[in-house]
Amino acid sequence: MSTNTVAKLNKIEHIYFLNPTKNIGGNEIAFANVAKELSQSHPEIAIHIIDYKDGKMKEVMEKSDLPFTLEQYKKHTKIDTQENSIILLSSHLYRMLPYNEFLNETLNSNNDARLLLWNIDCT
Repeated sequence: MSTNTVAKLNKIEHIYFLNPTKNIGGNEIAFANVAKELSQSHPEIAIHIIDYKDGKMKEVMEKSDLPFTLEQYKKHTKIDTQENSIILLSSHLYRMLPYNEFLNETLNSNNDARLLLWNIDCT
């Protein structure tokens, strides 16, 4: 890994959890647990939840009383991401429709944001 790559990874300022849903399941609970852990262990990193106004991940995070920003998900409305960001996306979303279409519809990320796919294999 190059020195520039390590330097960029050390500058993470925002993590976006992209999992808009009105249903609760293992994925939503796992995402919320990771978000809560990061919020507690790295308070310098801003946690963003991309969810519906009445979404389940938002609901779980509100009960935790930990700081986070809700980026309200609305179909065909883009959300701007900040510089020095990671976007954590559940891989089940890209199985339902082409993920590049979903990302292009959802995120306005014209910066150095990195995308991480989260996969829970239930086989």
